[in-house]
Amino acid sequence: MSAIQLYENNLRRALKSKRPIIHIETYDYDWEYKTINKILAQNAILGKYSANHINFNDRYRWTPNLHYQMDNGKTSPLVVPAGGNEIVELLDNFIGLDSPSLLVVFDIAYFLDGETEPGIDACAIRSSIISRLFSFYSEQDRPDKSIDDRSVIILLCPKFGIPPEL
Repeated sequence: MSAIQLYENNLRRALKSKRPIIHIETYDYDWEYKTINKILAQNAILGKYSANHINFNDRYRWTPNLHYQMDNGKTSPLVVPAGGNEIVELLDNFIGLDSPSLLVVFDIAYFLDGETEPGIDACAIRSSIISRLFSFYSEQDRPDKSIDDRSVIILLCPKFGIPPEL
C-alpha cells in the first residue's frame, strides 16, 4: 500500500467515524481538498446502505481570501460579513446547524497565532475560536448523539500547534 493510499484510508476512517474535528497539517490545500472530495464522491457511489457510508447533508468551506463557499451551489445559511470576526461568526452559524454537515476551514492558524488585521483584538479572536471549537467538539462527541447525526470540521493549516486549551 502506498503512502497516499494509507493517508486516504486514514482520512476515510476519520470521516466515517465522524471525528468532530480533524486537523490536517499541509501546504497543499488544493490536493487535500480534492482528496476529501474524492473520498466523499467514492462514498456517494457506494450508497447509503453501504457499511462504509459517510453522511453529510451539506458541505461548506471557508478560506481567509475567498471567505465562505458552499460546495453544492445552494443558498448558504452561513453567510457572514468579511472581517476579523468572520471566522467566529461562521463557527457560531455552523455549530447551530441541525443536520450533519462538513465544514473545511483553510488556514485558521492565522487567527490562532494572533495574526489578525490591525484594530482587531487578536487575543479575543483566538479565545473565541478556541471556545467555539471546544463547544463544537463537546456537542458532537456526546455519547447519546448518533454518528449519523454528527457534523465534522476539518482544519487545513500549513503550521498549526493545537492550542493547549483544546
